[in-house]
Amino acid sequence: MIWTLKYFSGIDQDMTVLPYLAFFSSLIAAGLGIRAATIHVRDNLDEFIGDIHKQGKWASWAAVAAGASVVLQAVDRLLT
Repeated sequence: MIWTLKYFSGIDQDMTVLPYLAFFSSLIAAGLGIRAATIHVRDNLDEFIGDIHKQGKWASWAAVAAGASVVLQAVDRLLT
């Protein structure tokens, strides 16, 4: 199957990769979400808009990584 890797330890068994991919993508999502939350928003209106824009970019990447994690978890559950 394409989603499995052979684990060569003398025993012929399959080790699925999907749970690990889901785990790492959820860690990436958490890191990106923390980065979005820790952006300093300044009081000046011109700088405020730029800071909100940066915060939105980081949050959107966090949402994409979280969505990828959910999809990977769902596929893993369907295949097992």
